Amino acid sequence: MKTIRITVMAVMCMGAMLVSCSGEDGTDGVDGIPGLDGVDGVNGADGADGVSCWDLNGNGIGDEKEDVNEDGNYDSLDCQGVDGQDGADGQDGVDGQDGVDGQDGADGQDGNANVFYYVLNLQGFSGNTINFDILDVVSNPQDYAFLFYIKDDQFSLYNFVPGNYRGNLQFTTLQFKAGQNNADVTIGFFNKADDSSYFVPEGELESLMIVAIEKGTQVLNLNLKSPQENVLSELKAAGVDVNDYHAVAAYFGLE
Repeated sequence: MKTIRITVMAVMCMGAMLVSCSGEDGTDGVDGIPGLDGVDGVNGADGADGVSCWDLNGNGIGDEKEDVNEDGNYDSLDCQGVDGQDGADGQDGVDGQDGVDGQDGADGQDGNANVFYYVLNLQGFSGNTINFDILDVVSNPQDYAFLFYIKDDQFSLYNFVPGNYRGNLQFTTLQFKAGQNNADVTIGFFNKADDSSYFVPEGELESLMIVAIEKGTQVLNLNLKSPQENVLSELKAAGVDVNDYHAVAAYFGLE
């Protein structure tokens, strides 16, 4: 019995010691020092520059045939063909007899009589040059400015002449040769890789759209060096992309 009491007392003493040895929770420790920032990454390389509209072969150099207006500069004014020489004045015709006055017709809708387009059918054409007489379009070409667009038969795309043709593999040039009785226009096709002639196979082209703008039109009143420059400057100022035939046609009220 004595042994049992001693054992019980020992257990109670141990319990009291355990209770007395359990202290209160300590305060939180101080935060550590933040780590250093990582090193910035290397900047990416700049992208390649685009190709200027006058740079027909895309080599970044002003070549002789690319100075279309022959002013010694290579700029946006070289993106259009050179004006042809004025043709010789024709002889005055014989006055005809006065006709009988007709009845007045009904008023029509307002139109743009100073701007029109002419379509030259190119179906069945093949070769590396297109030649035609602008006198088939107007009888007095010196009084007009012209914009030319070749329509691709396969993709129905309008390619501004002179400029890129069917993407970036080929390009076109434009020349006027005015004589006393004719005003020939020559459109040439070339490969960008080596400036060699490009042969257009039959069935590749559909038509040539010729936009004729008379000098009396508002866009030709800027008094610049040529009617072509007047048109290009006016379209640029109006935010119209000359390479987009539909935008040009809409601007002049042709569609």
